[in-house]
Amino acid sequence: MAVLVRVTLIASSAAIVSTGASAGEWKKVSAEGSPLIFRAAPNVLPGAGFQSKGWDDGYRFRSEYFGNGGSLGSRRLAGIWYYDLSGGRHYPTREDVAEAISRFRIFKERTNSVRSTHRTVAAFGNTDFVLFDSGGVGCMLFSSTFGDGTFHIGTYAGTSRVHGYYCEPTGGRVAQDDAERFIKAIGIRNLRDPIAPEFVPPGSKPADAATAPTTGAVAPGSSAEARLATLKSLLDRGLITKADYEKKKQEILSGL
Repeated sequence: MAVLVRVTLIASSAAIVSTGASAGEWKKVSAEGSPLIFRAAPNVLPGAGFQSKGWDDGYRFRSEYFGNGGSLGSRRLAGIWYYDLSGGRHYPTREDVAEAISRFRIFKERTNSVRSTHRTVAAFGNTDFVLFDSGGVGCMLFSSTFGDGTFHIGTYAGTSRVHGYYCEPTGGRVAQDDAERFIKAIGIRNLRDPIAPEFVPPGSKPADAATAPTTGAVAPGSSAEARLATLKSLLDRGLITKADYEKKKQEILSGL
């Protein structure tokens, strides 16, 4: 019974956090300090960042988050949550992604119309996702439950869960292949690396004016200060390694 109660609490927390409210305290963390990894071209999700609750007082579960906020339809919005249960606890079943839409407060008071449901393979295994429209806004919601094959009496799906959503601005629609690329750009640090290089939204390219290059290259003719700032942003987002950062920084400084 304790496990079932805990799962319910976690699901409720996800619905609350998706609008920025929570029963606990979320703290901002750096990309390097978060167990979550999300690879994307810079500025894909304006204002996005990582937050953590870590382990609760009873060391029963930990909660991690990546995403941004805003009015649904005004810009690209996303939220990703990672829940890890402690020993002896587990999720009895996988999450029903279509049913889960109404548990996210951002969609709760809207008219949601499911277009289709799918399954793909992500860094953490089989991942279910649903494509739907929420009051004229095209969205995708996904969920994967995995981890620890220890035998448990009764039903058992795993000890960890990654789930969340991604929405295009009003008038846009999330295609199946775009949803899969988004999901495959998610990983868990030191455990399950993303299996896609980065997420690039529909109709965009990594080198578009709205995004910065993701390989450490910078636009010719830009000031050294701007180039260094861009480089640091790439490092902070986890899009380049520390070694790549130091190498490119020296190249920029040597050109002064």
